[in-house]
Amino acid sequence: MSAAILEQSPLRQAAARAGGINPLCKELGVTRQSFYEWQNNGGATPIYALLIARLTGLGHFEVCAERYHEQLALVADYFARR
Repeated sequence: MSAAILEQSPLRQAAARAGGINPLCKELGVTRQSFYEWQNNGGATPIYALLIARLTGLGHFEVCAERYHEQLALVADYFARR
């Protein structure tokens, strides 16, 4: 098997669970370009990471870019208290 099949990024796993990149982007209300920008940046922004996690069942820290993890913790805490 090729390495591309074995090592999927969390965003690619999320897209696969949503039925593909197009259905995921449509559900999120973003363009495919946004998805590819997230992939190039190592993950989505905090709000979209939470939305992707809710849609796909993946962990929100998995699909969020590492540089946003502190912000994600604050946002996740805020929504957990609502």
